[in-house]
Amino acid sequence: LKIFKRSFAIIGTIIGAGFISGREILSFFKGENVIFCIIFLAIIFTCVLYFILSAKNLKSLIIYRVFHPVILFGNLIIASGMISAIEEIFLINFSLYLKIPLFSILALLLSQFILSKGIDGLEKINTFLVPAILISALFILLFKNDFSYKNLNNFHIDKIISYVGINTFLATNFFNDLGEDLSKKECFFTALISSIFLCLIIFLILIKLGLNNDEIVNSPIPILVYVKNNPIVIKLFSIIVLFGVLTTLFSCHYPLFLFAENFQNRKIAKVAVLIAIFTISRLGFYNIINYVYPFLGYIGGVFLAISILLNFFQTKKQQDTLRRQEDTK
Repeated sequence: LKIFKRSFAIIGTIIGAGFISGREILSFFKGENVIFCIIFLAIIFTCVLYFILSAKNLKSLIIYRVFHPVILFGNLIIASGMISAIEEIFLINFSLYLKIPLFSILALLLSQFILSKGIDGLEKINTFLVPAILISALFILLFKNDFSYKNLNNFHIDKIISYVGINTFLATNFFNDLGEDLSKKECFFTALISSIFLCLIIFLILIKLGLNNDEIVNSPIPILVYVKNNPIVIKLFSIIVLFGVLTTLFSCHYPLFLFAENFQNRKIAKVAVLIAIFTISRLGFYNIINYVYPFLGYIGGVFLAISILLNFFQTKKQQDTLRRQEDTK
């Protein structure tokens, strides 16, 4: 039960509006060889998640302190993307654009309330929302029997590393806290289960949407355009995309919330964080996903590679020290 709870928390963090809408997946992997892509994605996701969950000394590494401002900035950008996605959802469904973005403000206030309950509040909300998101996503993606697969030759490992980077680097703080009381074995199975579920949805999105027409492929929220001829399905999936937005918003807001806690005047710092998220969200969902995500992903890939190497050498040094102490005794 603990493993599944932690897996749902990880999946809930990654399955945001960009992921579940198909926009993020198509931006990274459209035109790639689907089979190779999914195999390598599953392997790298499992390895990286296992490392972050199990690395008890991660926050003590100098690289974490160096990259911490970048992690905070990246979370600010992703949280802003989630807020802009909320407005896209209401615009697509109801052609509703309010001069005062009421729904965005309500989402930010809800996030602030959930985070005030601590990491337990995040875990509980993900345990409820993530199964609903996964089941509904599978239903929508399997709703029409129009699978299309071409044996494309394109395969770019850098895109896979960038994608894993953007989805794990920015949540390093949250994922590392999730693994704090897990054994090595529990960390591995949590990473594996999370990767399997994530890669299954990515696979379905690629073979359902990746070879479709330009209207779908270039849409800010491709999957809603894909089901646009069925009003009941589009309303249902809009709710699911909204759930995905909220789970990612909460997780990205989490390190920013903790950062604001360090200030003497916490209330003003927390309000400043909310204002910054809202202001950047005015850039628009499509622009944030298409142009900022890949850049943050490459930074994340560099951070994770250096962290893994430093952790390996630090662990080896500790083991050598213990061995010498035992030999001396």
